[in-house]
Amino acid sequence: MDKSDFIYKIVMLEELDPGKWTFDDWEGEEIDEGRKLDVRTHKEEGKKYDWKSLEESIQKHGLIEPLHVTQKRFVCNYFYKYKIRDGKHRIKILRKLHPPNYKIKVKVFNK
Repeated sequence: MDKSDFIYKIVMLEELDPGKWTFDDWEGEEIDEGRKLDVRTHKEEGKKYDWKSLEESIQKHGLIEPLHVTQKRFVCNYFYKYKIRDGKHRIKILRKLHPPNYKIKVKVFNK
């Protein structure tokens, strides 16, 4: 990826649209032979995402890799300004740890 494909920007958590994913409400999805896939992790049931380690890492080191976002075309005071492309697990933890006006560095992509 060429560096000219994005710019760094500082934004508030409240400006970021996490999308339609609601991690807490997802159920396992049937795959084959009665096994279930945990759609939160794309792993077989019993191998859940390690939320605790991610939270501890963010608390200890901060956000190491900026979230990847795209700017939404239609913006008003009632809508998010940026859509998350990469970093939905991290935004869940950041929103748990910080208030909506907490500022983070993101990579804003053109496409």
